[in-house]
Amino acid sequence: MAKPELLMPMQPAVYSAVVLRRAGNAIADNDPIWAILKGSAINNDGTRKVGYTAPSVKGQTDVIRTAFQMAEMDAADLGFIECHGTATSLGDSIEFMALQEIFNENRSASQSIPINQCALGSVKTNIGHLDSAAGIAGFIKTVMAVRYGVIPPTLYFHSPNPLLGFEQSPFYINTRAEPWLSEQGKPRTGGVSSFGIGGTNAHIVLQQYIPASAASAPDITQPCFFPFSAKNKAALVQQLESVSHWLVQLSDLDLAALSHTLSKRRSFPCRMMFVAESKFALMRQIKTYLAQEEHDELALIPQFLQQSTVPPDKHSEIVADINRWISRQVKEPAECFFPSSQGQPLTDVPGYAFIREEHGAGYITDKNWAQIASVITTTESNNLSKNMPGLLLPFWKAIRLPKEQEGTPRFLL
Repeated sequence: MAKPELLMPMQPAVYSAVVLRRAGNAIADNDPIWAILKGSAINNDGTRKVGYTAPSVKGQTDVIRTAFQMAEMDAADLGFIECHGTATSLGDSIEFMALQEIFNENRSASQSIPINQCALGSVKTNIGHLDSAAGIAGFIKTVMAVRYGVIPPTLYFHSPNPLLGFEQSPFYINTRAEPWLSEQGKPRTGGVSSFGIGGTNAHIVLQQYIPASAASAPDITQPCFFPFSAKNKAALVQQLESVSHWLVQLSDLDLAALSHTLSKRRSFPCRMMFVAESKFALMRQIKTYLAQEEHDELALIPQFLQQSTVPPDKHSEIVADINRWISRQVKEPAECFFPSSQGQPLTDVPGYAFIREEHGAGYITDKNWAQIASVITTTESNNLSKNMPGLLLPFWKAIRLPKEQEGTPRFLL
């Protein structure tokens, strides 16, 4: 098991959010679905726990059982459980016992215990304990695992607690990222546990979304428009580089869905539009744009149109519309190029490329302290905020006590 001292302390300065929608509505609107929330439950140990901070096996067993009853599923369908996992000898032992009890409920005495059936993990080994955001962090991790079919590694794990009988259980700890294998046509299913101080228990069952009929990408009979924008040129270039790498890795791409998805994004001041009828044409155009030392968006559009199947008599009209959007005469590209895109499918696209810049005021150091000290002594207090080059932080400085005068006692306040 992991050593408790390796668990990072609570770091509450974390914000997370997920978007939930009724599955029927999301499917009807062709929304990208990352996972299906099949069941959830919450309870409190009440008087069943031995102490305010001590968890209860029965409370955790009950909440997991209720979540699976809502999902109308069996715990044996699980391939991964995101545990609360605080790396404490008491908490981890009780959580393990509750999971084992759930798995044994539907197993007859004649059935053998399946070994290495379900992986256990905890995101706390990766990012620490996020206090009130700890549960949502585990939820997001499990959603991504269900979607991409990869079980993330659990760090700092060396050997299981010998008192738990781990080897004779259906569980195992994966210390490396591994493929999440499931039976053909059977969706991946994972559970998420989160237990709060005071005896509050919560469990959620997540399942992979498998479309009823996997529709193939439609044949493109005419070029699609691909608008990209960012707040500055550096971010736009970085975003296009990210999209270029992403396109290389894709084996199948619905160009119409990609075009529609990009049209739904907010337009920022720095803009570029591509016109292509295939993935390779789009990749070639992005490469041409990135290869330029001076990114002249307006000069490239006619060149891209000549390489496409757009009729020549339409070029001038399309160039004029694209120029209106790039020059910000039109706020959003949908006004020119996507007038009737309601109900079209969306697809995953790399997100906004944030430029990593530091904007803090900085810290006072030995090197700039003399300068700051002079500002403090020569500037009126009401003007300090205008002239300070950094943040003032209180600190202690060791000094020698004055020599004791004979007969005078010392006092410490």
